[in-house]
Amino acid sequence: MLYKNMPYKNMPYKNIYYKKFLFFMLGIFMMNASFAMGNSLVSSESLREFTKDSYQEILQTNKGQPFLMVLWSIDCPPCHEELAHISAYKKKYPKHKIILISTDSNAQAVRQVLEGNDVLHLESWLFSNALAHQLRYAIDPHWYGELPRSYFFSQQHTRQAVSGTLSLTAINAFFSRSY
Repeated sequence: MLYKNMPYKNMPYKNIYYKKFLFFMLGIFMMNASFAMGNSLVSSESLREFTKDSYQEILQTNKGQPFLMVLWSIDCPPCHEELAHISAYKKKYPKHKIILISTDSNAQAVRQVLEGNDVLHLESWLFSNALAHQLRYAIDPHWYGELPRSYFFSQQHTRQAVSGTLSLTAINAFFSRSY
């Protein structure tokens, strides 16, 4: 008990509650900073956050209209090839609806890939920070994450799933049957 009467005993940095308060405030600050950075990257109209309810929103928005929904990732080389095909196709047929959904949560990297492939103008979504398997299940319970993955939706919204890179011929054949 020699240290009981020492002058540093009552200093605020020695108090456990003071330390807890500082760590709490630091945590709040870091959460706010990361949240603000994340929102600024996803807030534009060209890149929307994909949540478990977004799939139903896409179906409702495109009711009675054929469209192609493409799931891709920044670390998937065949996906980049497919984005190049989509870019070329959209230049020829700008009225055909194509929706892109990135399975990544890094908005800045996704935006760079979309810009690099000249498809940033398309309706684009980005997986939220939710568990990816829940988002995949919301789209298709039989899909286990292989990429690229595409879905052709007819006007009646019957869908045809395709795993692997789509060629320009396949995209053209779908839209030719639909219009």
